[in-house]
Amino acid sequence: MEGHPNNIEAADETGLSGVFRAGVGNGSDWEVQMTRGAMMCAVIALVLITQPVNAQPKDQSAPEDIEGEWVGAFEVGKESGYLRVRLTAEGGDGGLAVLRMLWTGPAVAGFADVRRENTRVSFQFQLSSDSDRLAFDGQLRSDTISGVVRYARDQGSFEFARIVPMTQLNPKLYEEYNGAYELEPKQLVFIRQHDYLEQNPPYSVRWSRLFYARESGRIGTLYPLSDSTFFSGPTLFVPLPVEVEVSFVRGEEGEVTGLLWRERGEPERFAPRSASYRREEVRFQSGDVALGGSLLLPVTEGRHPAVVFLPNNDAPINRNHVYHVIRDVLVRHGIATLVYENRGIRSSTGDWQEMGSEDQVLDALAALDFLRRREDINAQQVGVWGLSSEGVAAAQVASRSRDVALLILVSADFLSGGDSWALSMELRLRVDDFVEEEIRKALTFSKLESQFAKTGAGWEELKAAMEQAQYQEWFSYTYAGTLGATSKDHWAWQSPRDAGPDRASTLTGVTCPVLAIWGGRDLWTPADTNAAVVRRGLSRAGNRDYTIVVLPNADHNLWLSKTGGSKEFHLAATFVPEYFDTVVGWLLKRVDVAR
Repeated sequence: MEGHPNNIEAADETGLSGVFRAGVGNGSDWEVQMTRGAMMCAVIALVLITQPVNAQPKDQSAPEDIEGEWVGAFEVGKESGYLRVRLTAEGGDGGLAVLRMLWTGPAVAGFADVRRENTRVSFQFQLSSDSDRLAFDGQLRSDTISGVVRYARDQGSFEFARIVPMTQLNPKLYEEYNGAYELEPKQLVFIRQHDYLEQNPPYSVRWSRLFYARESGRIGTLYPLSDSTFFSGPTLFVPLPVEVEVSFVRGEEGEVTGLLWRERGEPERFAPRSASYRREEVRFQSGDVALGGSLLLPVTEGRHPAVVFLPNNDAPINRNHVYHVIRDVLVRHGIATLVYENRGIRSSTGDWQEMGSEDQVLDALAALDFLRRREDINAQQVGVWGLSSEGVAAAQVASRSRDVALLILVSADFLSGGDSWALSMELRLRVDDFVEEEIRKALTFSKLESQFAKTGAGWEELKAAMEQAQYQEWFSYTYAGTLGATSKDHWAWQSPRDAGPDRASTLTGVTCPVLAIWGGRDLWTPADTNAAVVRRGLSRAGNRDYTIVVLPNADHNLWLSKTGGSKEFHLAATFVPEYFDTVVGWLLKRVDVAR
């Protein structure tokens, strides 16, 4: 799961008021809409901070052009971070709303002292762990704000750039940009969108962001300067300094024909849209439920091998997600891929919150059957893909149906729910340098969470403990802090009560070829313990064709990582290079692609 302890995100990006909670962590900005499956895939911190500027005599010479959405990065001492804010200047007063914050220092407990004097802009964050403040003091110059940031005894620098508010861009515009573009002969760059859904039915798209991915594994968010020009920084989150600028080009009839790629230190290149594969919107039945999805198909003639990607079943997440860029890589090598949306998401009917583990398996079987009936799919070579907690459901599908030709497990979690979370939390706290007393308190709190999650009993005791813990830095590492599950009826508490069969037992019926991959620095689903469970289960099943791979420098998302800790989450810039090659190489030895 994507994770970061000091992740602040707006609960409502259309307003300027909300609840402030320090470091309540994981899940809806990649800005991530997370879950345990994607959750390990992301960070929910539903927070909005608003503070009026302290009353000052209005300076008639003060520039008015400060309003808008700004993104930036900062470094101070050993700490660094990413910040996205909205600045306002109404009636001479003003305010600042924090839409997203990731940083490696102590949790933020409050916000104070927003000031603007002529071109000078300053604001501060109060920190929960000590009396120090994180203070920004900069100069406004057109569409940038840059200056000095101070924390404790250290002084560093920051820079912000004004962007078009992401919530104002039509997600359908991004759909036009989605696809592959040919930078060089046989060298593609993939442009994809990452959607953020409303947290309540009908779970429509709230807003989207664009990102790019190279075949090398490099990934970056594309921040909008206009509806056709975007820029990206040195990592997935950090936007500055600018590393890449992209402008989409349209033909005479308005269709997107390519893009202009401007990379720092390199000449501008025109990349025409690639016709190496195509996308088809599909719909199929699972009992009385209709499921919508996206099918990527090679343009070569013939019957293609295919892989079904299971959707996350723990939160309202749709198919447009950064982790699915591997689909573009596979179809580039002749393998079709299908990802469908969970019940109740976008065009799918039903309600994901009413699903049980059996429903998840039945939907995957229906997707498998849908593909096998198509004339452009090789019915004998359709596999199933499970990421993180969806690995268990994928194994159930492969165990139940002999029609599954192969199984791919990525960062799969086969430990029991309570053991898995407690182990993960302790590992992440230790890597991120928490002291023993803080770790002890977090583990004690985790036991209360586990009791309520499994039985539904003990809410009052958990609630009281949560009120005491929610401003502690370690709280964002807990189940409640990660998923924002601070109310009794939050959807996250339902999931552990319907965990289905023992996770390890789902492997004993899997006889098809299996590829299981973990990152050596995965602190969410540790490679050694999970690989041992998978190896035992497949051996008991008599499976003679399974491959277990641990990529030493990869975290849970298979991003290149130094520690796998949450505090370096905002520094992610690339999938480990071996990831794509490992999956493609393994598949091409077991399927027949049309040439």
